[in-house]
Amino acid sequence: MASVIRGDDNFDTASPGMASWTSGDLAYVHNGTYTISHPLGVIPKAIQIEVVCYFAIHGYSLGDVLTIGQGISDYEEQRGVQIVAMTDSTLKYGVYSAGLMFRAFDSTSVYSRAVSRWRLRFTLIG
Repeated sequence: MASVIRGDDNFDTASPGMASWTSGDLAYVHNGTYTISHPLGVIPKAIQIEVVCYFAIHGYSLGDVLTIGQGISDYEEQRGVQIVAMTDSTLKYGVYSAGLMFRAFDSTSVYSRAVSRWRLRFTLIG
C-alpha cells in the first residue's frame, strides 16, 4: 500500500494489483492546458508524471525517462505540470508558463525543458 495524492489534493491509498493505464508520449507547450481520455472507468487514486527525452542534450540520452512531481510556484514563476481535474474517463492537466525545469545530468546548471526535446507521459492507477 502507498499513500498518494489524488487530483482533488486529498490523500488516498493505492494497493498493488490495482488497474493502471499509461498514456503515450505527449507533446506540450508552455502555458497549455490539455485533456486526455483514459479507460480506467474510475477516478484514478494515483498518478505518476514522467518526461521522456526525444533529443540528446545536457547529458541526457534519447529515450531517458525522468519522473517529476506536480508543478511548483515561487515568488517569480510557476513551473511544471499541474493536474487540474480527473474523472472516471479523463485527465485534465496544464503546463505552467515557465515550463518544466531540470538540473542537467552532466553539470549543476539548471535548464528549462525545451518543448521540442521532451514529451510528457502519465501513468494513472485506479
